[in-house]
Amino acid sequence: MYTVKPQNKISFGVRQSAADSFERFDNKISHVTLTPSGRLSSVVFSEDTTLANALQNLGYTKNKTLESLLIGRLHPLEEIRQMHGDISKIKDIKDIKIKSLMALGATALVFETEDGNALKLTPYDHFPSKRQPADFDLPCFKKGKSGYTYYYLQEKITQDDLAQDELRSFVKNIKKQGYKMKDYLLHYTPENVDETIRTDQFGRAGNGKIYLIDPGCAIPSKELHNTDSLNIVKKALKYFGK
Repeated sequence: MYTVKPQNKISFGVRQSAADSFERFDNKISHVTLTPSGRLSSVVFSEDTTLANALQNLGYTKNKTLESLLIGRLHPLEEIRQMHGDISKIKDIKDIKIKSLMALGATALVFETEDGNALKLTPYDHFPSKRQPADFDLPCFKKGKSGYTYYYLQEKITQDDLAQDELRSFVKNIKKQGYKMKDYLLHYTPENVDETIRTDQFGRAGNGKIYLIDPGCAIPSKELHNTDSLNIVKKALKYFGK
């Protein structure tokens, strides 16, 4: 989730042809990258800017193509404006220098900071049922809430070298601690099926350890009955987002 692999690139500020819908609307944005399917992958800023300014540039953009790309990732401008208003109230967070919006999830925006960390913003609690962080969760340097927005400052991890056998061992350890795993298989199948594990829910930190980067995948077994409707919604979002 935190590692961006640019596929297609659309530059800002240079009009390539009459059909090019991207015109300079903010000199803080260099370009955006798209996935092979044409969905927004990242937004790269032309110079380091603060988190507050980055949110303002995105939330108040007049560029209809960028707005459409953000909506396509389930992030309407109104949501980003709300985040901007909330984060602007916290000085040590709003002034963090940002290089890019490096990843977008169904509910989260993940920014790369100037010093190489990952800053996640989401309108929902990162941890299901407000469970406490476990030893398998990627640690947070700083976390909190302002208004409707939760923020989590974490290490930027890598995902290129994750092997299926070590992921299976990692998941097995989580289950042994009394958690039920959800939304971690490449295909939706019964959990007892030997299926491919999605690497985008996990990552390797600088210390070499693997961590779960989406805490919503690990749910305490005693609270599992409360997650059925949420799982249905998440499956629908992923299906229609393909």
